[in-house]
Amino acid sequence: MPKYKKNHFVGRGLVALFANSRGQVHYWDKSNGIRLELRNPKSVHYLDHLYAKWNEDGERDSSAEHALKKEIDDKASENVRELIDKYKDIGNIELSTQQKQFFARLFVRTI
Repeated sequence: MPKYKKNHFVGRGLVALFANSRGQVHYWDKSNGIRLELRNPKSVHYLDHLYAKWNEDGERDSSAEHALKKEIDDKASENVRELIDKYKDIGNIELSTQQKQFFARLFVRTI
């Protein structure tokens, strides 16, 4: 499969935070609440070429996916884990301006 074909609208790193000890997450049908199977985080929450644009010559441009991966996906699980750990330690969370901006971008990407 070509790189950047599977564009995750919920980052794999975030999904992996909910994985079991074997690195799998429960995949379920939200319309009826039935659990279907266990899956690897990279096989859920994606659409093929979701962020691709097409050049005039008919070639696919994946630059948006590259930028999102660098800015959001590569940092998402680390930032969320830091937030969870901070909450566990002190029971309260105060976000820096940089963290607020990151989570706003993550939220927009996810919806």
